[in-house]
Amino acid sequence: MMKKLWYEVTNRISKEQGFLVFLYLAFSAYLKHSKSDVLKKSRTDGDLGGFRQMSQMFQGSCGSDLKKSVHDFEESIPWESLLEDASVRCLLEEVQRKWENRIQSVEDLERAIGYLEALEPDGGGMQMTPESVNQLIAGMPMPQGCVRIADFFCGLSGSGICIYEEFLKTNRQVELTGIEQRRLYCDISRIRMFCHGIQNPRVLQENILKQQREESFDFVIADLPKGNNESIYVGNEKEFLGDKEKVFMEWVAIQRILNRVKENGKAVIIATKGALVRQREKSIRKILTDRDWLEAVVTLPGNLYTATNLGFELLIFNKSKMTEQKARVFFADLCDQKRENRDCRQISRETAKRLKQAYTRMEEQPFFSAVVSLDEIREQECSWNPLLYLQRNERKEQGENTTKLENIADIMRGVQLSKAEEEGLAAGATHYWLNIRNLGSHGIVFDEDSMLRAKEEDWEEKFGILEDDILITSKGAVLKVCMVERGMPRAFLCGNLTRIRVNKEKYNPYILYEYLHSDKGRAALESIQSGTTIKVLNNTNLKKLPVPDYKNGREKGEELRKVYQEFRTAVKEIRERFEEQRTRLLSELD
Repeated sequence: MMKKLWYEVTNRISKEQGFLVFLYLAFSAYLKHSKSDVLKKSRTDGDLGGFRQMSQMFQGSCGSDLKKSVHDFEESIPWESLLEDASVRCLLEEVQRKWENRIQSVEDLERAIGYLEALEPDGGGMQMTPESVNQLIAGMPMPQGCVRIADFFCGLSGSGICIYEEFLKTNRQVELTGIEQRRLYCDISRIRMFCHGIQNPRVLQENILKQQREESFDFVIADLPKGNNESIYVGNEKEFLGDKEKVFMEWVAIQRILNRVKENGKAVIIATKGALVRQREKSIRKILTDRDWLEAVVTLPGNLYTATNLGFELLIFNKSKMTEQKARVFFADLCDQKRENRDCRQISRETAKRLKQAYTRMEEQPFFSAVVSLDEIREQECSWNPLLYLQRNERKEQGENTTKLENIADIMRGVQLSKAEEEGLAAGATHYWLNIRNLGSHGIVFDEDSMLRAKEEDWEEKFGILEDDILITSKGAVLKVCMVERGMPRAFLCGNLTRIRVNKEKYNPYILYEYLHSDKGRAALESIQSGTTIKVLNNTNLKKLPVPDYKNGREKGEELRKVYQEFRTAVKEIRERFEEQRTRLLSELD
């Protein structure tokens, strides 16, 4: 019934306004049942009194910041214009009645907020960490003696409150600070904290990307903002940021957060997959690896967040690891774990329990977790991608011999041209110009409308193609792999493609092609990609890719080549016979 009310209301007003009104009425319903001494009994006052009740409740002895937050949240909703519409008023009265019947406790309030978050409201970039992720973090081993905890980019403070209540079980002196740059969310966070028994909620309006305070904390939780991870200049601030003047915002945020963690403190940060593997930030990851601050990395399943089906990574930093954890990092991947009730937006309790056990014991489990030395991480170009190390363990488990791709092949990325350069080189074209769209499911497709000539004398050697070359997308939404067949015309590769030219004295190209095309090979390639929507496969990571080193690979590869050639010949003959008969039949039409 509440879902029906939601859709009926948001058909008349914006989703953002709907969310704020539903949330306001949920808080009001809870506070009516609250036994807090600082609240006054509400009264109706004027035509809007039945709805605007919270500011009247907070006329008691509560702090001025909390009073102002209640007032400002109330004023953020355009009550007069909303209630002018009789149908909207009627619907909101029904929402109010239902919330007042349902919300009797703070647990009921949290269920209501979780329900609203699952309705995918358009909150103007509102930060809503899934409840199952909060519970996963809260269930992980917590450091002892923490007094001051902080929730950066706190949004509505769901994560901070969840962690705060976990610490509260063993330490009644714990203090929670929320840090958020948007004032409205600061206001809502203060009200939500008050509902959880925090009489003087502390929420700071701060943009940590622009402001830096000296205040530090024992434990920090941060779910970094989604969908706006642009590069920014960092000036001379290079202690963590390595030798780069311009880095992605999430790494600037990570540095600022770690600067605010005490010397024996801990931080849990949710970031993108790109943060683990991008070459641009390799020097930053190396600094943190060398400092031995990285304690664990956990890949979360996709589809957890209402606004995106992408997966994210849980980074756990500890500036003072326990002896048994020093010089080692725990990696886990939850992507293949089934969720309870088939809900695609939850991590099951069983998975959370399994993760806690493996993490606490620093335990390796097939296809689930790996424990890796710092030297091994350095060998992998300081990649923090869990899948990379889980696959390594799988190969060890199966006794599979491997070699690095750079040992058996030359790897060259295509050339990047502007649109104007492409148009200028089209006159006197001698080569096809291959892009992602030319790599089809059945091979390479050559487009007569996309051709150009060489700009430099060495283009043929650097960007041309030869028989048995393997072409792979280096940048794009979909990973594609194709092989250059005998008799294909001359072509150059654009910068979105990479050419793998196998040394046939060391390896058979058909064996490599089959591996890269297999489920296992594609998973290995995906493990070294960066980016979320647009995937990037850089040559440095590709060179380090482990590929199977078969004892009889060259022998079986030659047999495989013959099978491919027989197949291609048969397909060509069938296609020619088909075209011949098709043309004849069409010509005989009367």
